[in-house]
Amino acid sequence: MSDIIALGTDGASLMTGRKFGVAKFLQDDSPHVVNIHCVAHRLNLCTSKAADEVEYVGKVFQKTLTDLFYYFKKSACRVAELAEVQKLLDDPQIKVKEVHEIRWFAMYNALFTVYKTWRSLLRYVKKIDKRSSKEEEQLANFTDYKFIFKLHVMMDVIPRFTELNLVFQKVDLDVSCVQPAVEGCLSCLKCALSGKSHYQPLLKDKMILKKENDNVIAKYWGEKLHNYQAKKSEEIRDKFLNALQDRVEKRFPKESVSVSTAFSVMGLRSISMLSEEDLVNYGKEEMEILTNFYGSDRTGNGEYLSKAKIDQIGTRCEWGILKRVVLKERYARDNFSKLWTEICAHHKSMFPNLLTLARLALVVPLQTVDCELGFSCQNNIHNPARNRLCAERLNTLMLIKLEGKEVDEFDYVRALEKWKKKVDRRIFKA
Repeated sequence: MSDIIALGTDGASLMTGRKFGVAKFLQDDSPHVVNIHCVAHRLNLCTSKAADEVEYVGKVFQKTLTDLFYYFKKSACRVAELAEVQKLLDDPQIKVKEVHEIRWFAMYNALFTVYKTWRSLLRYVKKIDKRSSKEEEQLANFTDYKFIFKLHVMMDVIPRFTELNLVFQKVDLDVSCVQPAVEGCLSCLKCALSGKSHYQPLLKDKMILKKENDNVIAKYWGEKLHNYQAKKSEEIRDKFLNALQDRVEKRFPKESVSVSTAFSVMGLRSISMLSEEDLVNYGKEEMEILTNFYGSDRTGNGEYLSKAKIDQIGTRCEWGILKRVVLKERYARDNFSKLWTEICAHHKSMFPNLLTLARLALVVPLQTVDCELGFSCQNNIHNPARNRLCAERLNTLMLIKLEGKEVDEFDYVRALEKWKKKVDRRIFKA
């Protein structure tokens, strides 16, 4: 238990509950364990909760994309006919994608398909002679100005958040990259809020507005739209983006510093641009949090004692020296692991306490990618066609899949020889 230093979870109450959560029981036995809410799950919650706050986004826009997928999923003929229409209009021949409720970032693929093939989808529905109520609803939603406007807003926002989510899903995620990546995404969000991003200006260029009898007629790609309400559409955009920004800032607070986020200061990214006074104070608050937590004995549940991992006074002295050594030696600071590998190779005896903190930082699970990969691997192997696999065999196959060599690197001859020697097999007697 003393070797466990952190627990990464998806934030479910079963894992993080104060009374009966897994994290609580681990901290009872090993008080230096840090509980971390996976950054990828946190980001996913930001977008899904923001969508729930805006009725049009959660109930109309997302539902339209979902209904569209299931409409084509049930018929290969419809898919083939849509492909023909796409070919005639020179649209990309891509299939309609699904929006997963539990994985809101799956919306990007669905958004991209609808944005690129909107004309084909509209023409397909229009050419149906006897449309069902569902098809009439799809046609109405597709030609609603609010839908078109929201589609462009989403194309400005969701790809940026999807890219950030992919960054957070890296197995070797650098702890010092999290906050800068979030801030970069927030700046894109503010740009979309002002309407000066990439896709919203494109909408204005493609939109043709005409006034007829005190009514504004809007056309997009030559197709007439109904329910033109520019102000109402912008209100929906502002409400959604403000909610999204608020959620991100709450779940990734810049001012708040915890044990897990304090490790980021050890990346020493910005010390080259600091004045002498700022250099002295750089990382002081974060290092104080780390030294107080890991530099003192901690008791869990009244009986378990976890000894201090570092010396508090020694760590503070080392931190003051380290900043100047890194500047003088001009060590590259674009990668946390490489930086501390260099420090360990050349200054191991000078910074024993900081090297201990660096080792802790490198194994802190900022995300739950490893176990999510395990779930996916298990589902791919233990599928309906192989549902009688025993636990031992499943575990072996998962181990080979996750940790084994690639197919082109595997030594099949050696594996065959080993298999041949294990049991006296009849096939080799012949």
